[in-house]
Amino acid sequence: MKEFRERLKDKDVILGDGAMGTMLQKVGLVSGEIPEDWNEKHPEKVLDIHKQYIEAGAELIEANTFGGSFIRLKEAGLEAKLTKLNRLGVELAKEAAEGKHYVSSSIGPTGKILAPYGPVSKEEVLDSYRMQIEVLVEAGVDALHFETMIDLEELILGVKAAKEFDIPIIAQMNLNTEAKSLMGDSVEEIVSRLDELQVDLMGINCTPGAKKTLPLIEEYNKFTDTPLSVFPNAGAPILKGEEVYYPEVPSDYIPFVKPFIENNVKLIGGCCGSTPELIAAMKAELNRI
Repeated sequence: MKEFRERLKDKDVILGDGAMGTMLQKVGLVSGEIPEDWNEKHPEKVLDIHKQYIEAGAELIEANTFGGSFIRLKEAGLEAKLTKLNRLGVELAKEAAEGKHYVSSSIGPTGKILAPYGPVSKEEVLDSYRMQIEVLVEAGVDALHFETMIDLEELILGVKAAKEFDIPIIAQMNLNTEAKSLMGDSVEEIVSRLDELQVDLMGINCTPGAKKTLPLIEEYNKFTDTPLSVFPNAGAPILKGEEVYYPEVPSDYIPFVKPFIENNVKLIGGCCGSTPELIAAMKAELNRI
C-alpha cells in the first residue's frame, strides 16, 4: 500500500467510508452515550461497522475518534480515558483495514466557542487537539482528518497542532447553503488560510445531501488547486417521533459523483445517515466513470 501522500498523486479518486455515529445508533447507541466510549465497551460493534465499509469498497476508513479531544471528553467526564479511547479507536480501524486500507483519524470540534465570545482560550484548544493528535499519531493513523468544523479559527488551531507532526492533513468544514460556516467564514477565507498551512486535502462534510453540496465544492474549486474532499449527509435530517431519519438513498447521491470529481475532488465519502450501501454504490459508479 502506498504512503497516503503518494496515493494522492494517482489519477483515480480515493473512496472513503460513510457515517459512524448514525450506524452506531442502529446497533444500540442512545442519546447521551459517548460514541468513543464504545471503543472500549462495545469494540466488536465498532469493528463490524469498519468491516462493512471495507467490504463495500472503501479505501479509507475513519477511526471512531470524532469526539476524542481533551475538551470534549472532559465535558463527558471521560478525560482520564483520552489515551485509551483514541488508541482503541485507531486499533479497531487498523484491525479492520489489515494493512490494505488507509486509516484516518476523525477529529471534530471541541463543542466550545473560542474566547472572547466563549469560555475557552486558543491555548486551551491548541493543547486539547495536541493531546489527542499525539495519541492518534503514535497509534499509527495514515492521516489526520478534521471534520464538521464550524469555526475556521478552531480548525486552524487543530491544523497547527497537527503540523507539529509529519503526517497528512485533511481539513473539512461544515458550511450552509450560502457557502458560509456557522461563524460566518467564507469559502475564499477558508481556502486562503488552509492553503497557507499547506494541508493535503480540504473540503466539506455534514452538508444536507450531495445536490446541495456540489455548489459549495464548485466554490472551493474557484480558489484553490489543493485536492478536495467531500462527505455529504444522506440529505437533511428529519425527526420522526424520537428518531432522526435521513431521507436520501444512494441513487440520490450517485449523479453527483462525476461532477464532484470534475471539481478536483480526490477523496469522497458520506457523513450522517450514509451507509455501506451508499459506499458500495459509489464504488460501482467510480468503476464506471
